[in-house]
Amino acid sequence: MPAMNVPAPTLPSQDTEAHLKEARALQLRLSRTAYNYVRSYPNLEAVPMCAGVPPGEEFSDAYNALVARTNAEIAENFAGNVRRLAKQEIEEDIKKLVVDSLFNSGKVNLDLFQLEQDVQKMIEGIFAAAAEAVQEGPTAILKSTLFDMMRLDCLQAKKEDDYKSLIDTLPTPQMMAVDDEDLKPGEVRQCEQDWFFGYLQVAGFNTTNLRRVVDGATDGKLLAWSDLKAKMEISDTLPVPGLGGLTLAKMISDNNLYACDYAALIGDGNLEPKESCLHGMHRYLPSPIALFYWNKSPPEGYPSSYGSEEGQVGVLQPIAIQLGQTRGSAIFSPDDAFGANDAGHLKWKIAKYFVNVACAIQHESVAHLGDCHLIMEAVAIATHRQLAKTHPLFQLLEPHLRFTISINDGASHNLIVPGGVVAANVGANIDWTLQMVNDARKAWRWEENSPETIFFLRGTDKLAAYPFRDDTLLLWKAIKDFVTGYVAIYYVDDAAVSSDPELKAWVRELGSPQYGNLPGFPEALNTREKLAEVVAQMIYTAGPLHASVNYGQYPFAGFAPSVAAAIYKAAPTREDSIDAIDRTDPAKTVTCLDWLPPLDVALYTVSFVYLLSSIQFDVLGHYASNPQHPHFADRHAQKALEAFQATLAQAEVTIRQRNLERPIPYLFQLPSRVPNSISI
Repeated sequence: MPAMNVPAPTLPSQDTEAHLKEARALQLRLSRTAYNYVRSYPNLEAVPMCAGVPPGEEFSDAYNALVARTNAEIAENFAGNVRRLAKQEIEEDIKKLVVDSLFNSGKVNLDLFQLEQDVQKMIEGIFAAAAEAVQEGPTAILKSTLFDMMRLDCLQAKKEDDYKSLIDTLPTPQMMAVDDEDLKPGEVRQCEQDWFFGYLQVAGFNTTNLRRVVDGATDGKLLAWSDLKAKMEISDTLPVPGLGGLTLAKMISDNNLYACDYAALIGDGNLEPKESCLHGMHRYLPSPIALFYWNKSPPEGYPSSYGSEEGQVGVLQPIAIQLGQTRGSAIFSPDDAFGANDAGHLKWKIAKYFVNVACAIQHESVAHLGDCHLIMEAVAIATHRQLAKTHPLFQLLEPHLRFTISINDGASHNLIVPGGVVAANVGANIDWTLQMVNDARKAWRWEENSPETIFFLRGTDKLAAYPFRDDTLLLWKAIKDFVTGYVAIYYVDDAAVSSDPELKAWVRELGSPQYGNLPGFPEALNTREKLAEVVAQMIYTAGPLHASVNYGQYPFAGFAPSVAAAIYKAAPTREDSIDAIDRTDPAKTVTCLDWLPPLDVALYTVSFVYLLSSIQFDVLGHYASNPQHPHFADRHAQKALEAFQATLAQAEVTIRQRNLERPIPYLFQLPSRVPNSISI
């Protein structure tokens, strides 16, 4: 049966008749009137976006149905928390009323009826916002109006379980898969244990920051030990349990020392202030440095490995964290305890939290928004402007561009605006966030972001087990083989590639600073091999790469005491006293809770990450909404697609088998959980 509404593909050279040439040219001219670049954001001049949502780019009814279901789940959870917190406030106010009447003979202005009415209005407003969001796009429910509904007084957490209570009717995040009743006496949740902290770097919501530390100068993405030592006053022998006096120098020479250095979060000093306030509360922007050791003999309490394949025994063990970018900043290690100052070893817990917050900030602004959403928006605009709809590359790429412009437009109105989601959740002010995205685009290079290159550049190719790398390379090979075969169907030789005028214009526009502005994009594509590499990288970015940074957000960043995107107290020093985590005794000094967000912010964040992690419109490599109607009209292309689907099915089995041996299954590169495009 022929494909539905998909014209037979032709290269420009094949449309020899005058009326076909004219139709092709007219279609492109019309597309260029609808798809235009704009640079309208302050501090984002290096990142072109589309001027509005062109006709045909709107979300479909089927997509909106998915959004409606997820919004209803968010609204139910949000409303349940409003009821619970309001009840808590009423009970506390009643206690105050009783105390004042008994001891102070004073009058307390307490209108319980009015409070109940206000709560009911809030709940009605939550469900109204959820319904309206279906028409305005998925991120509309996250407008600041939803956040502003939370106007209760009892929003400062008194214990860590207060954050767990926010996950009321939503599914339990993967990071909290071990229930409290399964924990041994004195044991902390798995998401707060050291092995999980190391695992996050290679199988979490953002696996883009880990770098190998090398001895000597480096001009790539590796980290030079001399550069780190210039800003870290650290002993070569760290007091870390299980290392047996192993030195940092030995770790480096064995290619076993890795680090996450968040120097980018301090910027170049040209934009101040980088910190911000929210509802009168000051928020701090962290810039920590974390050191990790690839330990082939995992210490007690760690899993034996991150995989079962031969040679993968070992874990990534955190060994030191510095809470700043300058010498003299406090450095903590797992067994740091400064007597009465830190009897519960809480400074190490706080240090890990600082790293997770920095990771979340870099994730939302750069790894997720900048390196996926905004890269593919440039591809979408250029593809519509320069490739005719009958061009075989347009027909291949179209499913991988679906809804990207639309979701980014929604983000520009609801997320990355003053008072929007990012401003409420992320510690940096919105101007600094956009500046970080802008700086990252300037430093970004197309050729460095191929999966065949990026792990080598970061030095993470040396890690024996790296779930994201190991799984994503399966998908990358499947995509590249598919695209290579597809390109060969339409381009009989390299000469056909170099002589395609639409392809030339497309390449020129993507690399041009005035248009797509993708730094490092090839100046020309003159061979079938190079063309296949470029197109495969586009499909990979829209599919597996975006899935890796999007769908892990709620599973691995849904519990604020482990991961949040803002810090509410300055970094602790070695002299600061930190007591227990429970705030029920107001006479106590400082607790871990002082660094965590208020409950309203945490609830808003839970809603945010749940929405982004819960909507999947389609499945990688499956283009037809009805499998009875093939996507491609060309049977050769359809056969190549079916082979691609078979390879992905094999990858699914391999990854599921790997996950049986991993301490926590890594789900975000399962082909069945990877969409074709960036649609959320």
